[in-house]
Order: sequence, then structure tokens, then C-alpha cells
Amino acid sequence: MSGRETARLYRHEVLDRGGVAQDALVALDELATRLGRPVHQTDFVEEARTNTSSPLRRYLEWDADEGLLRWQLEQARQVLKRITYRIISPDDAIVKVRHNLSVKRDETSEREYVDVVEALRGRDRDLLMTQAKKDLDAVATKYRNLLDFEQVIEEWLESWRSKRRRAS
Repeated sequence: MSGRETARLYRHEVLDRGGVAQDALVALDELATRLGRPVHQTDFVEEARTNTSSPLRRYLEWDADEGLLRWQLEQARQVLKRITYRIISPDDAIVKVRHNLSVKRDETSEREYVDVVEALRGRDRDLLMTQAKKDLDAVATKYRNLLDFEQVIEEWLESWRSKRRRAS
């Protein structure tokens, strides 16, 4: 059975609206139907901008100063994401990594950036490993309904191990 055939077997329903009101979900569904495809960010913004009665409007910032600050923070985040280090492990394997990673110290704290080099030196290493496990859990949760997901993970793990052996 192909992936597309398997996909047809699944049904879906909104489990967690993430704070999105029902009327906004209906508006998004109507917009997707009108477009004949999934809604992209630009579609969302355009609909909220041009349709003043759209329930989508309340999810966007309309104050210019606040919007500018949020945009500048997003631009700064994008710049920081592009900075990378070349890490040379004790077995001389070279790995390219982002210079910082976004983590949460606990469930109640805000996300913060941790310098990868400092984490590798010991400071925040446990935090980084905890975040790595959470990230892997998130991937497993996202793809758990694929019938052959475990096989995909096993193939990826073998490929990853092979690359590490070649690098050392």
C-alpha cells in the first residue's frame, strides 16, 4: 500500500485548537475551500487585512509600534539561526551546528537560548540532552500514525551511525 493510499485511511479532527476560537477555525476552513488548497501565512494576513469582519483579525497585531517590535525580534531570531559553529569532537568528527539552541529549563519557564559550545563543555549539557529527548518525542508523536514509521527511524539511525563511522 502506498503512502497516499494509506493517507486516505485516516480521518482527522481538531484535537487542540491552541486557543483558536471556533469561528476562526470556520473562517480558515472557508478560506481554504475558497483557495482550493491549505491556507498559507500570506493568505491568513491578506484575509484579515482585507476583511474587517474576519475573526482572523484578532490574531494579528494592528498596532504599528508593537508589530514593528515583533517583526524586529523575528528578524533577529532569523539572523541568530544562521550562525553556525564547526564542532570537532574528541574522535575528530566534524559537525556543523547552530551556535545556540532554544530550550526550556522547566515547564513553567520561557524558552531561552543556550550556547552549544558552553553546553558541550558541561554547562547546560543536561538541559540540552533533555531538550534533545523532547525533540525526538515530538518527532515520534508527529509521525506515529505512519504504518512504517519505526522502519524509517531504524533506517535513519543506521544511516546516522554509518556517517559517524565514516567521519571518525
